[in-house]
Amino acid sequence: MSTYLVTRHKGAAEWVLSNAAKYSVEIDRVIPHLDIELLIPGDVVVGTLPIQMVALLTELGVGYVHLSLTVTMDIRGMELTCEEMYRRDARLERFKVCRDEPE
Repeated sequence: MSTYLVTRHKGAAEWVLSNAAKYSVEIDRVIPHLDIELLIPGDVVVGTLPIQMVALLTELGVGYVHLSLTVTMDIRGMELTCEEMYRRDARLERFKVCRDEPE
């Protein structure tokens, strides 16, 4: 089983790699894009994925750890440094998401 950090952002990768142990996460590979085909049940994905992707991970038995931070409108879409991520209260949070069937 492996833990994948999915990010294209240098500052995010640096922050996660520096703080993963604090959240009991051990990163095995850093990848810029998630290929669902390489995952097996018990793997863990760390990143900022869309909710429908997180639901799919849950269905596949893959764990998900979200890189959360406070993003204000003025920095939306900007590349953040590791230091800026500390200032934005970056943290890792575990999530399980399930799809709700329409009634």
